[in-house]
Amino acid sequence: MNTFVLNQESAEKIIASRKLITSEGKFALKVTSVQPYQHPKRGLLNIVNFNAMTQHHMDKAMELGLDDLQGALNQQMSASLRVGIDFIPVKGETVHALISNVELKEGGTGLFVTSISPMPVQETSTVSAFSFGKAKASKEKVPA
Repeated sequence: MNTFVLNQESAEKIIASRKLITSEGKFALKVTSVQPYQHPKRGLLNIVNFNAMTQHHMDKAMELGLDDLQGALNQQMSASLRVGIDFIPVKGETVHALISNVELKEGGTGLFVTSISPMPVQETSTVSAFSFGKAKASKEKVPA
């Protein structure tokens, strides 16, 4: 059994694997977790975390540093999505995320996930009627 150990090395690898978002736009982001949350005013939400961070998240992770590795890892882009209303992805899914500059209550702006949508999935075909015998027979018919 492989047991995860949170230490400086593992935390640095996780943070280094994240996409750095520095501007507005539409990005393909991987969902790292989806957690339900009962908000007192907005009702049932799903907090969706992404394998991405902004410079603000990086600065906060550095500030927390070795004193709070879990807190540093928690610095990532997320979205609060309404159950039954918004598209809710699953962990591991890659989605289109619209990142926008949003005005903050404290003043200034910050980059936030303002909407997400599923990514189209490519149709594939299956390998049909495969046989090593047929492959060998076909090879034997090829002139040398």
